[in-house]
Amino acid sequence: EFGQLRKESVISLEGKVQLRPKRDINKKMPTGEIELSAETITILNESAIIPLDLEKIKSTEEVRLKYRYLDLRRDNMQKNIKLRHKTAKAIRDFLDNENFLEIETPMMAKSTPEGARDYLIPSRVQKGKFYALPQSPQLFKQLLMVAGFDKYFQMVRCFRDEDLRSDRQPEFTQIDMEMSFIEEEDIYSLLEKMMKHLFKEVLDVEIKTPFPRITHKEAMNKYHTDRPHLKKDTHKYSFLWVIDFPLFDYNKDEKRFVSTHHPFTMPKDEDLKNIEKTPEKAKSKAYDLVLNGEEIAGGSIRIHKE
Repeated sequence: EFGQLRKESVISLEGKVQLRPKRDINKKMPTGEIELSAETITILNESAIIPLDLEKIKSTEEVRLKYRYLDLRRDNMQKNIKLRHKTAKAIRDFLDNENFLEIETPMMAKSTPEGARDYLIPSRVQKGKFYALPQSPQLFKQLLMVAGFDKYFQMVRCFRDEDLRSDRQPEFTQIDMEMSFIEEEDIYSLLEKMMKHLFKEVLDVEIKTPFPRITHKEAMNKYHTDRPHLKKDTHKYSFLWVIDFPLFDYNKDEKRFVSTHHPFTMPKDEDLKNIEKTPEKAKSKAYDLVLNGEEIAGGSIRIHKE
C-alpha cells in the first residue's frame, strides 16, 4: 500500500524516535542523527503526479512560475526566503539602534517626473483622474525631513514601467533612507557600518572597512564602467565606492545639458562658481556603492541652500 505512494503525498507517522546506527548517520540532514521507528502510518492525502521535480531535475522558469507553490518548497527557495527575512531583520535592528524611524509613505499619489514611466491606477470616484504608483518615496521623505524627522527609513515597494533587465524589474523592494544635516562622509561611514553588521549577522562573514573609493572619471577611464569589479583573491566580497559623478550629461537629441542623477543633487563645493561657464566639468556629491560589479546602493547630498 505505501510502496505505491507518490512524492509529496502527506502521511502521519507515530512511533519511537531513536538514534541512528553510526553507519547510517547523515551529517547533511538536519535530522541525520536520529530516525523514527514507525508503529502506525496513516495516509492523510495522496498526491497526484507533480509537474516539476523538487530535487534534481531543473524545470523551466515558465513551469516554476506556474506551479510556484511547489517551486517554493525546494530547499534553495526556502533558504532564499529565510535569508531575506534575516536580512530585513538585521537591517531594521541596525537602523533602530542608529535612531532611525521606520515610516510608511503613501502608495497612491500624484504622478511626478522621475527616471521612468509611472504605473497608473484609474480613480473610480473621480472620473478621468488617475493615481500613480511610486517610483520612489522621494517627495514624501523630503517632507519628513522638513517635518523634523531627521533619520527616516523604510523597506518600500517601488514600481517603474520600464523594460526588463537583469537588474531592473517592474516592481521591487528597496531600503529607502534619508537624513538631515549630514555630509558625504557620514553616509560612507553609516553604510559601511551597516554592511559590516549585516554580513556578520546574516552570513557570519567579517568584511573589511573602510571600503575603497574611486572617482567616476577614474572608473570610466580605467575600467570603462561606473561599477567595476575589483577582484581580489583573498576577498569573496569586493565593495567599492564610486564617487564624484558628473553633475550633468549632454543630451544630443535635446542639445542641452541635463542632470546626470536628479536636478536636486548638490554640486561639489569647488565647482559651484564655474557651473554656468563649464557645466560639463562640474562634479556632484553623488555616490554609488558597488559589490562585485553590481550597484547595490546609491544616493546624493541634496541641494539645501541657495
